[in-house]
Amino acid sequence: MNKTLSFRNHLATSHRQLSQEHLALVRQYAQVQRRCSDLLQAQAAEIARLQAEQMRLHARLVIRDTALMWAQQDMASMQDMHPGLERRRTLLRRIGDLMQQVQHLVRERNLRRMGQGYAAVAAPDMSSFEAAVPAAPQASAQRQVECDPSGLEDEASMVSEAGTSHRLVAESRDLHDEHLFIESLAAADMVICQTGCVSQGDYWRVQDHCRRTGKMCVMIESGKPIHVLRKEAEIE
Repeated sequence: MNKTLSFRNHLATSHRQLSQEHLALVRQYAQVQRRCSDLLQAQAAEIARLQAEQMRLHARLVIRDTALMWAQQDMASMQDMHPGLERRRTLLRRIGDLMQQVQHLVRERNLRRMGQGYAAVAAPDMSSFEAAVPAAPQASAQRQVECDPSGLEDEASMVSEAGTSHRLVAESRDLHDEHLFIESLAAADMVICQTGCVSQGDYWRVQDHCRRTGKMCVMIESGKPIHVLRKEAEIE
């Protein structure tokens, strides 16, 4: 009898332990299931976001390809309408290079003139003064030389005239260099007009004015007929 009771108690205890373990496993299973559900929802949201991004990128790609195709068609039609378009682009690049060279020459000329001015101020040429001023007489130990005021005034006037002549020579040299530089700029401008405008069917000329400079056409100012200049440009 006692054995039967003890066996029943043991069975009841084992059943309670198994029930508790089962409840713990069920709780853990519920937690795992909730975590899996959350992961699935997050994955589904990420998939939806990536699909929407893919659609947007595909739409942008289609728009870009369409615009590129239209641009190519427009370029082809413009080339058909203007056969010399590529040559004009080459000429424009060449004109840009020429303008850069002109600017470089202008900077070099300004620096050279500034350097010459500094050199003239720092170390003036004394040859003209030495040639203009006579050698001073040697003093005698036995005889005292008296100063003549009129002679001093003559020497001062000669020094002043020598300095003036030296300054005039320097100014004339600067004017000559400036005149040559202006002539070179005019020649470069004429070459640009002949290669970029006259030989391209008066590309920049609107009536008597130039769209590039906003001034009167230099070809009209030169007095030469446009068709003659165009023939000369074609021959070159």
